Amino acid sequence: MPSDSGQSRLRRALRLGRLAARVGGRLALRSTAERELLVAEDLLRTLGEMRGAPQKLGQLLSYVHQDLPASTRRVLSGLQAQAPAMPLDQLEAVVVEELGAPPSKIFELFSSEPLAAASIGQVHRARTADGREVVVKVQYPGVEASIRADLANAEPLLRLGAMAFPQADPRELCGELLGVMLGECDYRQEAAHQTRFRAIWLDHPFISVPEVLPELSTGRVLTSVYSDRDRFATFKERASEADKTRAGHAMLEFMLASLIRHGLFNGDPHPGNYLFGPEGQVTFLDFGCVKQIGPADRVGFRDFLAAVIDEDEDALMGALRALGYLPPGVEMSASEWMRVERIVQRPWVEDRVFRFEPSFAREIAACVLKNPDLRQAGVPGDFLLFNRLQWGLYAVLTELRVEGRFHGIVRGLLDGSSGEGPPPG
Repeated sequence: MPSDSGQSRLRRALRLGRLAARVGGRLALRSTAERELLVAEDLLRTLGEMRGAPQKLGQLLSYVHQDLPASTRRVLSGLQAQAPAMPLDQLEAVVVEELGAPPSKIFELFSSEPLAAASIGQVHRARTADGREVVVKVQYPGVEASIRADLANAEPLLRLGAMAFPQADPRELCGELLGVMLGECDYRQEAAHQTRFRAIWLDHPFISVPEVLPELSTGRVLTSVYSDRDRFATFKERASEADKTRAGHAMLEFMLASLIRHGLFNGDPHPGNYLFGPEGQVTFLDFGCVKQIGPADRVGFRDFLAAVIDEDEDALMGALRALGYLPPGVEMSASEWMRVERIVQRPWVEDRVFRFEPSFAREIAACVLKNPDLRQAGVPGDFLLFNRLQWGLYAVLTELRVEGRFHGIVRGLLDGSSGEGPPPG
């Protein structure tokens, strides 16, 4: 007879399997608006209730997969910040276990309604005893065990991954997803990452990271200063084109400068992890999925970008080999690599205006994912998350239809990347 934990793993596997079968059956039929809505609502309900890795996959679907109907992505966007909330008694039990008392005893004010609910935990507004406005992220009870259950019974998740991203290797996608999410379950690690990013960007006029309150943070509770700014959907609807351009510039600068200057990147760029202030200011949230690369890879990535911008094929191949993209024995055409990378890095390779459009994402998919020659190359482990970050950020900027000149960001970093601190704003 299976144990309770074994039965739980089996139930999750069966539920994911049934969802994959339902979605696959509906997608096999001729698409209609009604059927698309049924698929989206089924995914939203089931993935949101299951939390963990299935919900994270739904988040990826909601913004990366530009070929999904707009109505489907709109429904799935609910997984970015408004997934089904956990009952208040469960939340209070976690807080008591972690902080030693219920929220009502620790905070002057604690909202019972979640401000946001996502794959690992949910966020509530609160006020500390000394009057500071904060947000408190509380981990769902049992979510780490659920992720381990998905890791042990990955086949149904692989089926959903294959349907969601048919050009990608579903085992690589889901393996990365599950491994990263186990790391996200330790909020102490996330607090350390968030504190480091905040220090890096403290003086930047358009980039900010909320302060962590370590005295009210543990392995499963994370308390940060509240930021009263617009969520993605509001900013998308109301912001001017000029503000969207400034925000897009800040988001690209944050990604590239963090990596080139500090060897850091935050690999979870979904729209729920940004808040927007006046004139395109951006507050970055959620630092559970952070990767640190070493000095040699920082130099290699810098050389890679310089080679693509300068159209130096020999330098490009040298940088790719140094980074581990070309395993021993694999020979690739330098001209083909350069052609592909000039497309993928097009937003900043030339000093001209670039606009993020859905057609750009489709062009990348056609030249990268469907190119049989490129399948010989590998993606080194340290850069799996960066690929997800770059593609995810491109999808977010496409949602905003950001337009601007981005060449100067990269050129400035390449010309002065040895300096410390944030680049000029």
